[in-house]
Amino acid sequence: MEIDFQSALREKYDRIADVKEMVLSTCADNQVSSRLISVACFENIVYFLSWKHHVKCIQIAQNPLVSFCYDNLQMNGTAIMHGDPRAESNAMIAEKYKSKQPVLFRHFAPLEGMIIVEAKILYIKAWIREEMKFSIEHIDIPKCKTYKLKPEDNERLTQHFQ
Repeated sequence: MEIDFQSALREKYDRIADVKEMVLSTCADNQVSSRLISVACFENIVYFLSWKHHVKCIQIAQNPLVSFCYDNLQMNGTAIMHGDPRAESNAMIAEKYKSKQPVLFRHFAPLEGMIIVEAKILYIKAWIREEMKFSIEHIDIPKCKTYKLKPEDNERLTQHFQ
C-alpha cells in the first residue's frame, strides 16, 4: 500500500530530531560492527564525533555505507568523514553538532585525532502497529517513495527498491 511520502518522512524526522544517541553499524572486510554513539540529527543528516583510529572510522573509510537504529526505526545511508571539528572548513557542521551536543563537543572536539562525521540517511524502515495489526513502512528518500507492507510481503519490496 502506498502512503503519503512527505507525511511519513516528516513523522520520522520529528521522531529523531532530539535524539542524542543511536546505534551505528558499519561493515568492512566481512566484519560488521555496531555501537551506541552520540548524535546530532537534522532531518536526514546525522553528525557524530569519533577518533579517526576507531573501528567505525576505519570501516567507513573502506565502506561508506552505514546503518542507524533508534527505537523501531532502521535507517541506512552513507557517511563522510570531514576531519578535525575545529578546522575552519568544518565550522558549519561543527556548529550544528554543537547546537545539540554542546557538552560533548566541548569535551571531545579539542582532543587529538577527533573527527566529525556526517551521515546522510537514504532509506528508513519502521515497524508499525495499528489495532494489533503489524506492517513495515519503507521510505526511500532519493526516490521519494513510501510503502507500507505486511511483514510477509516484505520480500516483494526488496526487489522493488533495487
